Amino acid sequence: MVIHQNRSQHSQKNFVDESMLDSFLDLVVWGHEHESHMLPQANSIMQFSVIQPGSSVATSLCEGETAPKYIFMLEVREGKCRVNAIRLATVRPMALQTVTLSAERELHNASAMRNDELVSALNTVITRKLDALVQECADRQLAIQGPAMLPLIRLRVWRCSYHYNFFTVVHHFLRLTTREAALHRCHLVRFRINTKTESLILLNYCIGSRVA
Repeated sequence: MVIHQNRSQHSQKNFVDESMLDSFLDLVVWGHEHESHMLPQANSIMQFSVIQPGSSVATSLCEGETAPKYIFMLEVREGKCRVNAIRLATVRPMALQTVTLSAERELHNASAMRNDELVSALNTVITRKLDALVQECADRQLAIQGPAMLPLIRLRVWRCSYHYNFFTVVHHFLRLTTREAALHRCHLVRFRINTKTESLILLNYCIGSRVA
């Protein structure tokens, strides 16, 4: 059976639970979900297995899309089936990371820094994080002998509003396009405030740079 619906529970009704399917099924190919599960997942209660191929390309910058992408070959013979997963090597590698600026050693005393000192410290922290993510993507492509590709990178940066000027941070992020490796760029800055603890603002920086 092939089904194209939410498998993960996003709300009380906006998904299909496996228990809703009939137990006479042997194999369920589950579409719609983007994360690729390499091996069939057995449901011991319903007595069938589920294959979740996932999307063949990254469609959004989220944790579920960072997992390797696969296609599957299904072989059926004499009432038995076998699934062969083939990892795709031509999917743009993706890396995501979240950093809290107040936890970085260079910014422990941010509230007392001069503007030029703050920008220098920010540059050190953000550049180090971005370089590490670019290298992570390069290593991943090398491990599977994939071609050099532009990776998708998102660095989520939390900062405390009382530490430093808000516009200084935004301006710094928008200036982070001078890196030599950045051949293809895209900016995505989102602001979110967490009022339950302390005022925090989340900035997402998306950069595409060529993996050597």
